[in-house]
Amino acid sequence: MYRSLTLFLTKNIVKNDKLYYSEYTANNRTTVNTTPEGRTSTAIYNDKGRIFEEKTPGIAPIYYQY
Repeated sequence: MYRSLTLFLTKNIVKNDKLYYSEYTANNRTTVNTTPEGRTSTAIYNDKGRIFEEKTPGIAPIYYQY
């Protein structure tokens, strides 16, 4: 039997009495950032740890080439 393990790294930042939240998921190499207003953005990393795509709802994705 094989069990998968999901690894998360979370960071909370308080700035001007507002909470900003960031969560990195190792399994799919993504970071989701959330503002105090609930807006999110997602960064997706390649196998070398570099961002290759950024997604923000309502805005076209940004792609990076190295």
